Amino acid sequence: MAELLFADYDRRLRGCFMGKSVGGTLGMPYEGEERLLHLTYYDPVPQGMVANDDLDLQVMFLEAVRRFGLPIHREYLAQTWSETLRFVCDEYGVAQKNLRLGLRPPVTGRFDNKFYAGMGAAIRTELWACLAPGDPVLAAALAREDASIDHYDDGVEASMFLAAVESAAFVEQDVRRLLEIGLGFMRPEGRFANALRDTIRWYDELHDPILVREKILARYYVQNWTDVSINISFVVLGLIAGEGDFGRSLCTAVNCGNDTDCTGATLGALLGILDPGSIGEEWTRPIGSRLVLGGNMVGLHEVDTIDKMCDQIAVLSAHVQAYYSSATRTVGMPPMPAYTGGIAAPWKETPDGVGLPRRYDPLESTICRMPVYTTVIYPPQVSLALGRSAEYRLRFQNIRDTDAEYRLLLHTPHGFTVRPAQSEVILHGTQPFEVTVTVTAEDLPKNAYLNPLNIRLQNDDTQIEMTAGLPTAVSWWMKEAPDDLIGCPTAAQMAGARRIDAHEHFRTVPEGRWLFMTEVKDPISTRNAYLVAEGDRPVTVWVDDRPVLHTDGSYYAPAFHRGPWRGRVDLSGGWSRLVVEVGDGAPGEVFVGFAAANGFEWLDELEYRLPEVEEGKRR
Repeated sequence: MAELLFADYDRRLRGCFMGKSVGGTLGMPYEGEERLLHLTYYDPVPQGMVANDDLDLQVMFLEAVRRFGLPIHREYLAQTWSETLRFVCDEYGVAQKNLRLGLRPPVTGRFDNKFYAGMGAAIRTELWACLAPGDPVLAAALAREDASIDHYDDGVEASMFLAAVESAAFVEQDVRRLLEIGLGFMRPEGRFANALRDTIRWYDELHDPILVREKILARYYVQNWTDVSINISFVVLGLIAGEGDFGRSLCTAVNCGNDTDCTGATLGALLGILDPGSIGEEWTRPIGSRLVLGGNMVGLHEVDTIDKMCDQIAVLSAHVQAYYSSATRTVGMPPMPAYTGGIAAPWKETPDGVGLPRRYDPLESTICRMPVYTTVIYPPQVSLALGRSAEYRLRFQNIRDTDAEYRLLLHTPHGFTVRPAQSEVILHGTQPFEVTVTVTAEDLPKNAYLNPLNIRLQNDDTQIEMTAGLPTAVSWWMKEAPDDLIGCPTAAQMAGARRIDAHEHFRTVPEGRWLFMTEVKDPISTRNAYLVAEGDRPVTVWVDDRPVLHTDGSYYAPAFHRGPWRGRVDLSGGWSRLVVEVGDGAPGEVFVGFAAANGFEWLDELEYRLPEVEEGKRR
């Protein structure tokens, strides 16, 4: 076990979060800019730290760990997320919707998530690195627990990469060595790992950041400007091109554009760990040390300065290092009584058996941590089509090395059946026990928003209640569009259409020109809602025979807060007919969603039903 002097750890810890605050403040005015910038300093010069979700979510998770205790687990991070976070753009909104559907991580990061490779988790890794300084394996594992809430694949790997690099930077100052440590946590064939390796190679060949930026964009550009492969490549470019100069490094990354507040904040934090003294007073004086959070966080009990937050992290880090038997321990920590209290005792004696492995199944949903650790493994499509059946695996495991027997009782809402509804669960020590059940959704008159699968384990001494969500797929009529179509087709013109389910067919719309029809109802009657429709070919949408929007297929990043393709609709009048025409073209995807009138959250309580397309026939 290696030792890290507390004085050195503490200095780098404070450099980390001061550098993060500087970089985020520098980049925030240019967030989303895809052009080359020419910054050499703040522009405009700030009058204090600028609020940023890069830091907001780490304050949230710091409180979560202090509140729930160790081991750090995705389920209670997700619980805190639901209680506290009101920032619901991109992957944040997807995760919030999935949590409300009754799903739990890691399936929340995979299901219906076009932003799985966004920067939302990569930007909140410093907490995990600072809780596990000098132990990149542990830091990456903690980051994986966090990232699985709203990401998978590249989005999770980017989080692991940064957490490992930042953790190792407490004890290793060779930049190239740090990058190799981080890359060791990646799939060698993955897009994200390839982008980083290409960036390093191109800079070594060209020694020109602007030319390297052009090559990154030429090979890896996507329309989602928060993509990790592009933005972390810019971070790496700034790190190696800046050669240790804080301002030059930071400006190199931010000048590349795209998710500039995140690239600046991430690189600033890493530079602050590597060399806290490199952050000159000219950078720190304008922002001060007051901790400033955004308006999308509620119910937190945060401290008021960055220094006090670092004190909380330092005390918690000692607990984390001891509990996980970390490869590195800080020594010489002074008494810090103001922050020692208020940290919950561990909820499990050891961390064994609860963390996600490096290669995990993104279809899992952990619904109970204790006394029986319970996971649901969903079918590949996750959502259940009405009139269909699907298999779900329930995995049970004692968290203590004892034997137990339970009767398993399952219950579903009206219109759903589960077989078998009762069975025996026999647990030997900590060996997992699996039960496979089949859930069938009847051909119901409508898709209900929330469909809970209630799970009960009981014996003479204990009764354990759990719930898993059963999201359903929206049903549509689908028909090839006639060449002479003018305006919105009527229900009669859809006669002969075949029924399809969105989770299968909206992701692979066949070539040609197609019509889709369904009906939607908002139980809370939203007026002036947003309709978002995008795809990789032209899309036209009518609501109640009124044209709402037309897209040309040139932009596909389905979010309610960006992109040109949004229309206003009134969902206050009961059931509305929704018709979508997908223009002629190669097979591809189409997305349709509704956002609240304020434009800042998805309407996820909608109900859907199939309209009548023949006399008296709805299904």
